[in-house]
Amino acid sequence: MTLQRIFFWLLAWALSGFITPLRAQDKAKHIDSMLSLKASMYLFSGTVMVYHHGKTILHKAYGWQDAGKKISNSTQSIYQIYSVTKPFTSTMILMLVEQGKLSLDDKLSKFYPNVYGADSITIRHLLSHQSGLFEFTRLPDTATITIPRAPFRIKLCKLS
Repeated sequence: MTLQRIFFWLLAWALSGFITPLRAQDKAKHIDSMLSLKASMYLFSGTVMVYHHGKTILHKAYGWQDAGKKISNSTQSIYQIYSVTKPFTSTMILMLVEQGKLSLDDKLSKFYPNVYGADSITIRHLLSHQSGLFEFTRLPDTATITIPRAPFRIKLCKLS
């Protein structure tokens, strides 16, 4: 069993009701010690917030924001979450479709009339990644681009 799996099951066990009920502070200390150990082995880096009965019992950052420069994560660190939002966005859009507030065949120009080519792009195209729009995340950390025939320029900068 890999160390990562062991860590997962230990954390799940600690948070479950299978052990003697712990006070919230004891749970927080237990979780913190496991995450600190994982971070010390360079197997976890991030920010954690744990709620227990509606109250924050742990809010702490672990690991490095930039390991090369020895900059630690903080509870204010900004993370690139990339595709993690796609299922949430798709679900919300499909809920709007189900409620009759949107159609998968609505054109992008209905919402963004000034975007070049928006008359030929539907919500269905956007959700299935077939819109033909430029993938901005493939650019270097800082770049200025101009899309041919588009009425705008975009400057992208790394946030952290």
